[in-house]
Amino acid sequence: MDRFGKERAVRSVSGYYFPRPHEVCLGKNEDAFNRAKQEVISNMKNHITEIENLSYEDFLNLAKKGID
Repeated sequence: MDRFGKERAVRSVSGYYFPRPHEVCLGKNEDAFNRAKQEVISNMKNHITEIENLSYEDFLNLAKKGID
């Protein structure tokens, strides 16, 4: 992975990285990291599924309404 890919991945995961108080006290920050990573991956998979299921007609109708 190049530098830009790593930076993009860090930005994605950091938005979900919220260690629980007990994880911080016990030094289990990696558990929070792994949980954040899994949540990002799950959300991305859902987003891909939504894109795959989007029909051309839906795209045109929503694009006409100005949905960006």
